Amino acid sequence: MCDAILFYSSTIVHSMLLFVAVSRIVIAQRISRSCQEQEFEEFLEGRLKPDLFRAIADRDKVFEQQKVFSELRRNIENLEKNSVTGLRTLVNLGSEVHLQAEVPDTQRIIVGIGLGFHMQFTLSEALNFVTQEGIKISQVHPGI
Repeated sequence: MCDAILFYSSTIVHSMLLFVAVSRIVIAQRISRSCQEQEFEEFLEGRLKPDLFRAIADRDKVFEQQKVFSELRRNIENLEKNSVTGLRTLVNLGSEVHLQAEVPDTQRIIVGIGLGFHMQFTLSEALNFVTQEGIKISQVHPGI
């Protein structure tokens, strides 16, 4: 009977030791997993989110450039198609302050070519320039 009690007690002790060992492994895995989760969250917050916001801002700039070139191309095409020789328009001076302007000759147009420089073109030259710039933007940012 004493042997049976010793056997059961040793079995219980072994079971308890096994339980403790398994519990330690599970706790270690949870700690390791939580450390990995924390590292991933830090990577996500510190690296991926700022990169995403920067990429979105860059994409928005490209969309704005494409929009400006598209509007300019459409306006030039309308001037050529309708054979407009002069026009009256409102020019935005900033802060939503507008000034009425009269353009007596629409055969030439001044286009911003970058870095603060502007160049005078004929309508057909301006259309070619705008088309080429649109192609360049598309080639530089093919995924957008």
